[in-house]
Amino acid sequence: MCKHCVAAALAFYNEEMRIDNQNHEVYGAESQRKAAPYILPTNDLLTQVMYANAMQEKARYFQPEITGKVELIPNIMKKNREWYAEFRVGVTHKYIVKSIEDLIRAVETHAWVEYEKKLAFYHERNAFTEKSREILDFLAEYVPENRNAMKNFYEHYRYSSYYYSSSDSQIKREIFLAGSWMVKFSRIFAGDSCELDASSLKDRMIFLEERPKLKITVEETEAGGYRMKVPAAEVFSGAGDCCVRVGSIMYLCGPEFLEDLGASVRLFNGSRNEYRIHPKDGEVFCSSVLPSLEKCFSCTVTEKLENCRPKPLQIEFYLDRTSGRVTAKTMFCYGASCYNMGHRKGKGGGGKDSAVSALAG
Repeated sequence: MCKHCVAAALAFYNEEMRIDNQNHEVYGAESQRKAAPYILPTNDLLTQVMYANAMQEKARYFQPEITGKVELIPNIMKKNREWYAEFRVGVTHKYIVKSIEDLIRAVETHAWVEYEKKLAFYHERNAFTEKSREILDFLAEYVPENRNAMKNFYEHYRYSSYYYSSSDSQIKREIFLAGSWMVKFSRIFAGDSCELDASSLKDRMIFLEERPKLKITVEETEAGGYRMKVPAAEVFSGAGDCCVRVGSIMYLCGPEFLEDLGASVRLFNGSRNEYRIHPKDGEVFCSSVLPSLEKCFSCTVTEKLENCRPKPLQIEFYLDRTSGRVTAKTMFCYGASCYNMGHRKGKGGGGKDSAVSALAG
């Protein structure tokens, strides 16, 4: 090999060595960096919270023209003697909410949802009006409880997967209002009104925080019994609270009204009813049912039935002075019957025990 070839080979060798040294420095440092402790990513839940808070702040600037203006409008409907509600959402143009569950999920995730050409926005809570936010809170409570109730129903009766799937329990356009759910829904609209769709009723339901002024009459029949006429009122109760619907007005009565009415709440199912009372049950009716009805409504009772009312217990004291001594006689009177609490019968009878036993009997 000539000296020129040797020189070229040495130059090539030196260049290869230089590149190897550079690569060693670069990749060696990188390998050292990879050997450093692994940093764990941010928790999923915290990531969601940070995203939600960031969206909450940004949404106000993204859509200032609708912030606090989006309305959620309910429409109460009566179908087959049961009550339901569907909702429309929008600012100027309102659109039917086709899936209530999807709406709640969109608010929870601050999702961007497009309804029609004239309505699309980030579903951040502050985008809705104050009343609409109360409705959202109500629906957010209703949806999971209803889903769990449906799931438990199918599991209890052991329906196969052929009859049940998770989609069966999803709430679409309507919610069923009964019992405590009607009471909670009505509380949102206290002093206000909402749309109503029911035959023979007005087009709006009015919600008032007061007791209804109803009249109940009890008449004597030709056969000798009694007939109680109850007005067309419908009572919804649950969770220690209640409301009463009379026509297109919903009265928010409160826990005290429910406590006063007691078991008599079952007499009001929305229809005008008449209840028969046999003469032998007159005293029981006057002592157990009539007092609860009189606490809540205006009641008119026939004179004959008035005589069946339980008489109040009276305690009477009679003082007498004989030979410088003052004596007292205590009498327990119930109607026309009176008993001397100091009177003794026979050898083994005590006066108090005898009187109490007579009253009890």
